[in-house]
Amino acid sequence: MTTAKSSANSNVLYTSVESSLSTEMAQWLAGDRQEGDIAYFVYESAGVVNGYYALYFVEKNDNNVFLPTVRHILIGSEAVMNGVETYTEETLAAYKEEAETLLQQWKDNGGTEQSFGELASMHTKDTASASVGGLYQNIVPGQMVDAFNDWCFDEHQVGDTGIVETEYGYHVMYYVGESDMNYRDFQIENALRTADASAWYTETVDALTSTDGDTKFVMTDLVLSNG
Repeated sequence: MTTAKSSANSNVLYTSVESSLSTEMAQWLAGDRQEGDIAYFVYESAGVVNGYYALYFVEKNDNNVFLPTVRHILIGSEAVMNGVETYTEETLAAYKEEAETLLQQWKDNGGTEQSFGELASMHTKDTASASVGGLYQNIVPGQMVDAFNDWCFDEHQVGDTGIVETEYGYHVMYYVGESDMNYRDFQIENALRTADASAWYTETVDALTSTDGDTKFVMTDLVLSNG
């Protein structure tokens, strides 16, 4: 289980670098758009029309936001998280009380980041982060479910705590800090690194004297270790 938002459950493009879109779509979004503008684009592959994209413009920003790092402890039911059951008012109230008790216990025992991580490893129901003490680093806008996301991007000081309710249960939150790089530069750097890695990979494979089958299955780690 993870508190990260699944792209399959959302049709919102929170942030997109131009290279992740078709040229036509990117040019339309980069134009003088107003909220509510709508456009339609053909989804075509190998000359065959497979469908259409409908874009609804919400807003534009420069992504000048720094990426938060947090720890959290998720209190809830695994059966609910797996879609087997639903929360009742009584169980939610019990989980909220458990979250409040755990937060107070942590404060009474000195309230350090290390001790928070230890509590997270013991108590969180978020299996994706349990082994690292509930840690999520450099969270990008829209990555997490809404209430979790909103808390992360509120103004906080290092060491701030809180309790957040989401569809998964209650999250005891600890604010670790934020990145030195804003999200715009983070996207640009990642895009450049991806392009460089792709170019290096292509050059490396092309330089091989022989291959066995399709070169797309050549493993880069083996090329690095043997080349």
